[in-house]
Amino acid sequence: MRITDLLALSHVPRWVNVRHQPPQSVADHSFRVASIYVELCSRLKKDISLSGLTWALFHDGLEGYTGDIPADFKETIREEVAEAERKLGVVLAEPPPEADLKLVKLADRIETYTYISACGIGPHAKRVEAICYQQLQEKAGEWWSIVKLLCIDI
Repeated sequence: MRITDLLALSHVPRWVNVRHQPPQSVADHSFRVASIYVELCSRLKKDISLSGLTWALFHDGLEGYTGDIPADFKETIREEVAEAERKLGVVLAEPPPEADLKLVKLADRIETYTYISACGIGPHAKRVEAICYQQLQEKAGEWWSIVKLLCIDI
């Protein structure tokens, strides 16, 4: 993957199936995930790993070629996504250790929920927000009280 492909993520819109304002790009989402990852590590008193931070920044690199892929759908085609990433050379680094990967995925869910709760418009966006909240709560597990406060602060 070339630097120009990564920079193009600033032109790839997210939330193509949910009304929202202002628009959000995949690059904006990725930066917010990385920022939330750093804050989450701080609140959980965990070290910020370079591999975790790198993964947070580039976790949606494939979307520079495909456009936004909703997380739930991406999960159902996980093997195909991994194969496409390998073929296109999108994977810029090995995934971080499992503990860091868990925090990055949690930061991704926090970003998704906080963005759509603040910027979603209409009844469909409200349904999506409720689904995101439920998924976030499940993903947070034992860290729910800390995650809930972080969501309030965002």
